[in-house]
Amino acid sequence: KQWYQRRVAITAGDFKVHHRDERSFLLKFGSLKDLSYLEREDVSLYSVSEQEFVFVRTKPGIDLYNTEQHPFLFEIQHTAAVELLTVPLDTVLEYLRSKPARDGSNISFLYNTGRSGSTLMAAMMYKTKQFVVQSEPNSILQLAL
Repeated sequence: KQWYQRRVAITAGDFKVHHRDERSFLLKFGSLKDLSYLEREDVSLYSVSEQEFVFVRTKPGIDLYNTEQHPFLFEIQHTAAVELLTVPLDTVLEYLRSKPARDGSNISFLYNTGRSGSTLMAAMMYKTKQFVVQSEPNSILQLAL
């Protein structure tokens, strides 16, 4: 059973353009079968649709969550991408249900409107080293629309 497709992303390097969806990547297709691949440190959620999750694997050694170097998650995900992985929604949900339950007591979610100091808040929270900060993640922005 083919669980998800592997797409190799070819980007034009480090440029500042707002890339809001996976259509901004140039892609090649392949296939993989082990969903534990999605738990790698260099794999992160890029977007969500009604049919699938899209994950990005980035170049080695990049701290996606360092808001001092990368204020916006979606920009560094795009510029540092080496793979784009699409996984059917039901497949990911089934995989997550098979994992040990977590109570979620240590998860906080803050959502701010634009121009409200959210980038500064993210930078301050990152500096404490007590939080994993995702400033303007594309996946959440899509759900908010």
